[in-house]
Amino acid sequence: MTSKSKHCVFTYKRHPENTSSLQFGSEGSKPGQFRNPHSLAFMPSARRLLCVADSGNQRVQFFTEQGEFVKSLKMPEDHEPLYLAPTEDEHLIVSCTSKNKILIYNIRCEEPELVNQLEGCDSPHGVTVDKDYIIYVCNPY
Repeated sequence: MTSKSKHCVFTYKRHPENTSSLQFGSEGSKPGQFRNPHSLAFMPSARRLLCVADSGNQRVQFFTEQGEFVKSLKMPEDHEPLYLAPTEDEHLIVSCTSKNKILIYNIRCEEPELVNQLEGCDSPHGVTVDKDYIIYVCNPY
């Protein structure tokens, strides 16, 4: 769970206690810090990286399951990532409502690279992808 007001990420254990087991991050722009974290998703690959849309810092940050910082993906100027959809082949689909775009990154490499972008999406919010790599985008308006 992300917290915009506390600028951090919480993890919770499943029952019976449903209590927070880990909290990481603080307000700021350094690696591991957040400014308005918006959403998160796990990469389904063997590395199991947790991706966090750090909207206020215009980036996506990657962490281990223990909350250790791994790397960061800086968005193009004025692009605030909101929702994330990872794929089986280690691509990350990012909705950027501020620019009405969907960005698709290859994150297998050390420096993630932009491989495609879908422009003209009217206020893309929620985004997901199916096993055939069809991208579904939610427009709340």
